[in-house]
Amino acid sequence: MDHVVPRGQGRAFLEQLIHKHQRSFHGLHAIREIENINSNYNYDDLLVAVNIWGNKALAIDPISLGLIRKLVRAQSTKYANNDKYAEDSV
Repeated sequence: MDHVVPRGQGRAFLEQLIHKHQRSFHGLHAIREIENINSNYNYDDLLVAVNIWGNKALAIDPISLGLIRKLVRAQSTKYANNDKYAEDSV
């Protein structure tokens, strides 16, 4: 049990919870699908995993894609002047 809500408010809370997590559904669903694959990976298993991730990436909605771009920009800005994370310092 993750949440306790007052009597009579369960349905409304559940609807809010579903709406809140709906944007991250594709990524979480892909993780769960991959977790169901046996841990002894062979080429076919890896190919299945790559196909799952590829299909989920192609299904990213515009709002999630915008968030991803925002996070990439923020990381790029944060580490742009930090030699430890610069690409040419390898």
